[in-house]
Amino acid sequence: MKSLRPPIDVHSTEFRTEVPDIFADIPWVRYGETRRTNPEDDALSGSVAQADLPLDATFDLQEPPGDRAVFKSVERIRSANRIAALLGKLGLHELARPRPEYATGLITDEQFDDICSTREDRAFADAVHTRVNGRGIMFSPADCPLVVVADPTKYHESLTVIHAGYKSLGEDIVGLTLGQLPLTTTNAHVFITPHALNNYPVYGAPLKNLENSPVTRDHLGPTDDKGNRNLNFSSAIIARLGDFGIRHSHIAVSPDDSLTDPTLYSQRNWQQKGVNGRNAVMAGIVRH
Repeated sequence: MKSLRPPIDVHSTEFRTEVPDIFADIPWVRYGETRRTNPEDDALSGSVAQADLPLDATFDLQEPPGDRAVFKSVERIRSANRIAALLGKLGLHELARPRPEYATGLITDEQFDDICSTREDRAFADAVHTRVNGRGIMFSPADCPLVVVADPTKYHESLTVIHAGYKSLGEDIVGLTLGQLPLTTTNAHVFITPHALNNYPVYGAPLKNLENSPVTRDHLGPTDDKGNRNLNFSSAIIARLGDFGIRHSHIAVSPDDSLTDPTLYSQRNWQQKGVNGRNAVMAGIVRH
């Protein structure tokens, strides 16, 4: 087996820093992603995975030579280097990195110190809101969509990032976040990041929860022969945004599908892809 321990430095091809077109008229928005751009030589290129679950899964699947602990240590260093490099490329100075709660937690600037460290005990949250220049927000999904909301209203500029995994989406993380924040939703522009687009299978107890949720129940496909149903993340998110007055023309959805795109990691399809990692998605505010 080929070693999965390439040099610790990272390559510029692993980053995308183009601001989505939906934010073209909002000059202070910064946006970036990491991508898996060199999978043949570097199975975890672009990954910012630092937790045991994806790193152990990749080690067990790939069976690289060498010690598991060393492999994980090297990948964590490479992950940290990618995060720091992306932060620098976007011109940001502080970074919120909450641990996803898969529920309805929201953190604003008043609690920013609780999520801007790299400590394992940093706060849980599925939504972060900031108005501070130089601040960024990062989540590291592997199928889940993020909802990036920019409010360009004069004297009220703000950026919000919502981690809308299927559990938190079903519990109305989008509606609860928009309902708590002083957003001018008729002015807001929204980008829904790369995610599992149309064929994300849900089953068991989580499926029952989604079938009972008014946010998601109308966005599930037919039941297959295994009792599973596919969730359409983006249609559920768009409908909820519309409930709060966000214009359809102000919403854009990435066409990139984590289930099939080789540059994106997938928690559902990690075994088929032969690797389990996480892509970084970072957005922030830079005013000159």
